[in-house]
Amino acid sequence: MTRFEVRAPLPQFTGNVVGIDFVAGIAEIDTDNDAARAAYAYFERAGYRLSPVQAEDPEADGPQFPPPPERFDPAPHTVEEVLTHLNEADTEEATRVLDAEAAGKARATVLKQREAILAAKTPTTPPQGDTDQKGPQA
Repeated sequence: MTRFEVRAPLPQFTGNVVGIDFVAGIAEIDTDNDAARAAYAYFERAGYRLSPVQAEDPEADGPQFPPPPERFDPAPHTVEEVLTHLNEADTEEATRVLDAEAAGKARATVLKQREAILAAKTPTTPPQGDTDQKGPQA
């Protein structure tokens, strides 16, 4: 099967010619059946420009990665499901979900725990300057 781009003699043409739909003077055909091969022959005789279309190589642009997972939307979930997600999420995700909850259903059971949830995700560091080390004695 070979795929071709077909360019009409009139670049602005939009319509159907021998069963092939053109938009702004351009169409594509696969020569995988008799009707498509007949259309190709017609276009060739009638002065249409025919160019082979390169098959897309999935490796050409580097490795293909799966799409990112859908973002958690708290609205369709129960309070328990939202809280479970918040406990498992990192700080950025928890903040995003809490903001979405506040802008949406604004359930008090979830929102009243905002500070505690975010505080649990923030690492604590000892205060600077307060050391228990004894310096030289005068």
